[in-house]
Amino acid sequence: MTQHAPQLAPNQPLRSKAAGKAATTAGTVILIIACIVILTAGTGGLFLCALPLLIPVTALLWWGKRLGAPTVQELTAQDPRPPVVYLRSFKIDDQVDHTDQLKYNAILPAAVADQIERIARSPALKQMRKMGGYTVENKLVEQLSRLGPVIAIGDPTETSPLPGAARMYLGDEWQSRIIAEMRRAALIVIRPWTSDSVLREINFALDNCGDPSRVILIFWEIADDDYEKIRQLAAARQISLPATKDRAGREMIRFDSAKQPRFEHINQRGFLGTLSEGRTNLQAFADSLADEFGYRRNGNSYTPPRS
Repeated sequence: MTQHAPQLAPNQPLRSKAAGKAATTAGTVILIIACIVILTAGTGGLFLCALPLLIPVTALLWWGKRLGAPTVQELTAQDPRPPVVYLRSFKIDDQVDHTDQLKYNAILPAAVADQIERIARSPALKQMRKMGGYTVENKLVEQLSRLGPVIAIGDPTETSPLPGAARMYLGDEWQSRIIAEMRRAALIVIRPWTSDSVLREINFALDNCGDPSRVILIFWEIADDDYEKIRQLAAARQISLPATKDRAGREMIRFDSAKQPRFEHINQRGFLGTLSEGRTNLQAFADSLADEFGYRRNGNSYTPPRS
């Protein structure tokens, strides 16, 4: 998480339940109209006129989520379970999930898959996917929220909270507040990046969580070259991470009771599952964490073990 200069009074982003609901309603109505036109107009002019409506629909639904995003206080009041603290660099807040691309890679010739990937990573399509909720954070939060409310520090420069973890916007007290949240957290999930402050928070987490096995470093969608940069920066801070050559496609680091790190796989689907939903199985990942820490299933979510 990239920290900015301390502020006595941190900027609070724009939030409005009413405006968020209005944007969501407008987007939904336009979407219904566009779908009716597309399904009934054949391939004529109306069809071509309706397709561009999907762009404002996506924008309205995205802003509806942002404006209506709950505060940490609201979320934890609704969900009193110990939180999942999510830490990352603000620079990767909009990193898009490429699970679909990996799915295509499994069935298409390399030359075709490369062309599709080039298109998928274009700025325009990346923005559309981000606004559609296809970010790494969104995908993680969808599953981690089954274990507890997912909270994070917000970027003080953003206009409104991005969809994903509930954000708290802090000033001078940011360090004491995040340590307090770590001490009561069920899990601390960190997506490291080439940011000094994120690496500092790995040490904070290991020193304050009480159980190093509850600190999880996620390198999903982070290439080996970037991992190596992170590993070298971490070494300069006396944080030992496994060598890049030992990664072998594994996307997670866990710690033992002596704070020694090891690579582990995030749960993955088989060939047929990859074709239908993508390789990385975050639902099974959350289920395995629930089993590991003794959570009890309650419908699609989990209840923490009794103290």
